[in-house]
Amino acid sequence: MAGRFNPINDGEEGHLIAMAKRKDEASARAGVVLEEKNWPPFFPIIHHDIANEIPSHLQKLQYAVFMTYQGLVFCLFWNIIATTIAWIKGEDIEIWLFAIIYFILGLPLGYVLWYRPFYRALR
Repeated sequence: MAGRFNPINDGEEGHLIAMAKRKDEASARAGVVLEEKNWPPFFPIIHHDIANEIPSHLQKLQYAVFMTYQGLVFCLFWNIIATTIAWIKGEDIEIWLFAIIYFILGLPLGYVLWYRPFYRALR
């Protein structure tokens, strides 16, 4: 096609597709389970499926832990709002910077070090 730029020609494209297929087959033979990212729904970045992966007798506990983590998200976001208002009203900027740092570091570390190990332990 004239005017269409394609840096990969047809032979290379077929080779890349075949390589991807072989990689998927090797992963399946090795027992590697690739989980589909499904949460949050608007921008999936993690796999999260309490209803299908957690045994029924532990789901209530897992939902409570999930809501606790969501509470952490809400509290840290509210902390940013409150410190922003305080900063506008004349407080030092340090409290706002600490709120931002805590939000940026606290959420991913809380997920990786607390929530995800708990979720995986209950599977």
